[in-house]
Amino acid sequence: MPNFFAPQQIRQQVKFSTPTIPTAQHDSSRRKSSSKGKEKPKPKPKAADWSVAETKQLLHAWASRFERLKGASNKTRTAIWNEIYENFRSSWDESERTLPQVKKRQQNLEYEFKQLKVKASKTGEEGLNKIKEGFPYYSIFDQTMGYRDSADPAKIFCFCFCFLTFYFILLFYAQHIYTKNI
Repeated sequence: MPNFFAPQQIRQQVKFSTPTIPTAQHDSSRRKSSSKGKEKPKPKPKAADWSVAETKQLLHAWASRFERLKGASNKTRTAIWNEIYENFRSSWDESERTLPQVKKRQQNLEYEFKQLKVKASKTGEEGLNKIKEGFPYYSIFDQTMGYRDSADPAKIFCFCFCFLTFYFILLFYAQHIYTKNI
């Protein structure tokens, strides 16, 4: 049977050399020489850099197409979002926003609006006024998405429970009267 392990003497005689890895100094000098004369690309604006005017322009472009977006298929939604983006870009020429950035901005604001709407329903008129002052896009969302409140599952359960209880009491009473008359 062959021995797959080298004897101790052979292992000591064979010296393995470790491969050399170029250091950062060599890499950076090579990069510097090849990038002379080229301009650095401008960094893309971040979501936190949205101005109020830019955001309002986006929301007005979105609001006019909200009803079409609600029940649309994915293919149609994509086309509508392209329309929204083109409308936004034509009105805001200096913006370098991409379509995904525009969609994400709208989605984030919609989420924030829904959270504030729930909070406003619990705080009353004074709380609503404070929320509107702190969120400049509240009126745009409120006009676009309507004044509808989301259904509270606890209220729905209570309504169903009360309705079913009333129905069974009525049924029992009707059965009792019917059997009494026979």
